[in-house]
Amino acid sequence: MINSKNIIYSLVIILFSIFQLKANAQEFQKESLNQVYLDSYIDKIILYGNYDAEGVQESSVFRHNYNRSMTDYAFDTTLLLSQIEKFNDIDIIIIFGSWCPDSQREVPRFLEILKIVDYPMDMLTILAVDRNKIIDGIDVSKYDLKFVPTFIIMKDGKELGRIIEEPKVSLESDLIEILYKAE
Repeated sequence: MINSKNIIYSLVIILFSIFQLKANAQEFQKESLNQVYLDSYIDKIILYGNYDAEGVQESSVFRHNYNRSMTDYAFDTTLLLSQIEKFNDIDIIIIFGSWCPDSQREVPRFLEILKIVDYPMDMLTILAVDRNKIIDGIDVSKYDLKFVPTFIIMKDGKELGRIIEEPKVSLESDLIEILYKAE
């Protein structure tokens, strides 16, 4: 027979863990990298704040999406490698929601494209937003964000173009079309 004292003790531990997770989320530091957050709106743990490509790929919250997204996508490596010089001197900003199906599909593919062209990851900014498309302590409103994911391609501080939610043709083709604007 289960002891009611053990049940109460277990419930206290579970509640303490939940409150601790929420407290940690409230102490979010914008300079910190690869954090998770309990989004109370959807009652799920999400990626939140500044991320690097490795953090997105290896996150226990997002890893299954990353792997699933790769299984049914054929990269046009010929197109990418024929235009590799166009990736010089551009900055890329990825804004996504780990809770969003479009982000779950497109962000892993986009990151793989950047690996194929040997893009310098120090020129990449990745921001993981909540369902309200905000991050405490980081002004994402300056990006005029409407939908996620949004891939913003910049050169010399000026926006060349964006891919929003999903590509028109393919990620590779849409990206190369934007990069031609840099010339």
